[in-house]
Amino acid sequence: MESKNKLFWNVINTFAIAAILLVIAYFHFLNIGTEFIIPLFFTVITLIFQYFYHANLKIYGILCFLWGYTCVFFTGKLFGILLFLVGLAFFAKKGFFEKHGYIKISCLLFFMLIDIIFLCRINIILMLNTFLEFLTLIFFLVTTLLLYEDKLHIFYNIKKEYFHLPETVLSAREKHIAELLSQGKKYSQIAEELSLSESTIKRTCQKIYEKFQVKTKQEFIDRYLELE
Repeated sequence: MESKNKLFWNVINTFAIAAILLVIAYFHFLNIGTEFIIPLFFTVITLIFQYFYHANLKIYGILCFLWGYTCVFFTGKLFGILLFLVGLAFFAKKGFFEKHGYIKISCLLFFMLIDIIFLCRINIILMLNTFLEFLTLIFFLVTTLLLYEDKLHIFYNIKKEYFHLPETVLSAREKHIAELLSQGKKYSQIAEELSLSESTIKRTCQKIYEKFQVKTKQEFIDRYLELE
């Protein structure tokens, strides 16, 4: 499991860094300007940090949203819309839309629509083409989910059957602590909430990590949310 997790992050991080370097070359050879240099620099630094210290999918979600909005605003290209959708996928994976999901998604879509509408300052045809591409992608995703819903259920059941840890693996206390960990709470906060010493919480967490075959708190959170 650990090797698969590392492979996942290595693939994601390598593609992300390669993509941003291509974007730098794209801006350079088209002489678009220097206003993107600073955000590009910080983006590359962030991705390098992610590569070596592994990660948080929300960081990728934020980067995808920012660059998606930026690409659409300045160029109206399909690439920006795809980045926006990837950002949605990263945030969904981290459970960002579990509470008030419709409101959050509506807000993000609203900002993207405003982004597209502002393209009329460049060219009304460009705005209409971008809007059509955006609607086409949304239509494709929705219809695919509806048409192949049964196949997705089969895949989910197979994944749950073969990869989900049985409920009996964790004790009642471990389940409670695991739930609190998945909410991003610190050891000290969990200790205070459960009226236990911080050392006891840390020892219990180490047992939980061993059962989930992970080494770090972040790896556990990713694994736990995936299985939930």
